[in-house]
Amino acid sequence: MLAYMHIYLQRNKDRIYGEGGASIDYLPCLVKIDGDTIYLSYEEYDLLLYLVRNKDVVLTRKVILNNVWGLEFDEDFSMVDIYIDRLREKLNGKGKTITNVNEIGYRFEEIG
Repeated sequence: MLAYMHIYLQRNKDRIYGEGGASIDYLPCLVKIDGDTIYLSYEEYDLLLYLVRNKDVVLTRKVILNNVWGLEFDEDFSMVDIYIDRLREKLNGKGKTITNVNEIGYRFEEIG
C-alpha cells in the first residue's frame, strides 16, 4: 500500500497533459479527445505517454521497445508496429498525428 501511495504522489504532481481537444490524465490512465473517453490497454497507454513526452522527436522502433517495455531485440520490432496501429485505431483518426518517419520509426506531432 505504501508503494502505491508513493507512486500516486509522484504521478500526481504532473497529472494532466492537455493540448487542443485532448487530455491525458496520468493517474487513472484516462485519455479524452474532444470529450470522448478513449479506453487503452496498459501497453497502449504507456506507449502514448512515451510518444507525448517525446513530442516532435523521431523515435526508432528499438528506442521505443527499450524505453516503453524495457525489451531489447536486434531484429524484430513488429511489436512496436502492432501497438502503434492499435493506438492509431483507438484514437479514431487522431492517430494520424503519430507519423511514420522514412522507415526509421515514429514521431508524435500533436493531438487535437
